[in-house]
Amino acid sequence: MQKLKLTSLILGTALGLLSINSFAEGKTSVPTQTIHKVKMAEKKASTVKITNLADLHVAWANYFNAKDIEGMLSIAEKGRIFIPAPGQVVQPKNVIKELGQFLELNIPVVLTVRHAYESGDIGLVVADWTMDGKAPDGTPVHIKGTVADVARRGADGGWKVVIDNPFGTAVSAE
Repeated sequence: MQKLKLTSLILGTALGLLSINSFAEGKTSVPTQTIHKVKMAEKKASTVKITNLADLHVAWANYFNAKDIEGMLSIAEKGRIFIPAPGQVVQPKNVIKELGQFLELNIPVVLTVRHAYESGDIGLVVADWTMDGKAPDGTPVHIKGTVADVARRGADGGWKVVIDNPFGTAVSAE
């Protein structure tokens, strides 16, 4: 076990994040958590299998830190949905575009996994996250949320995200 301050994770879009920038006023302390790093070095994204549900978001952070969209997609089912803001569902064909825009923000994300629950081959991960920084245009960004992601364990024993919901507990603006 080693202390690892996750400096990137979360799904979202540049537009979605900037529209939620109403949180920009105050600064909050960013939590760190003692977790273990998923061993991925020297492996291609398509060969990594996450067998511990709690490691799924750690793997996502590793890929995000490396700006490895292929890696991020490798730990999600092909037909998964992505919800970058409450009430906004992105279908699989548009996920790469949304992730690319988000990575271009170059804003660190700190994540603390709160719970990982399993029921057979279905899993739920709840994690708190915070982003603090400036967008490339200089706009201050301070947002936070609680992930509520659903995952499924495949026939090979590996977990993959099915419903990618970084603002899982937020109320829709509608």
